Amino acid sequence: MSDENQIDIDEAIDEALDGKPRSCEIGLMLDALRVRQKLFEDELRLATSDKATRDWKRKIKEVDAQVAVLEQEMAITEFVERTVIAMSKQSPYSQVQ
Repeated sequence: MSDENQIDIDEAIDEALDGKPRSCEIGLMLDALRVRQKLFEDELRLATSDKATRDWKRKIKEVDAQVAVLEQEMAITEFVERTVIAMSKQSPYSQVQ
């Protein structure tokens, strides 16, 4: 694939995503959240009061929800990216109907 063709595909993906992040960027966000999640779980294990335990459980629940949303967003974004790539590989004759 030529560099020019790759640029066209990248532009088409960006247009299809309408300013939303690419799946690789979402993956980095997920990695960061999972690190945070692990730190919160460590803090929960070290909690010495009922209040601290409740607070850490609440924070973990919030991060769990954020992770779930980003995983869903990443799956949709990967689908969009793959669809654009697949469409770019079709011959121009198969697209005319």
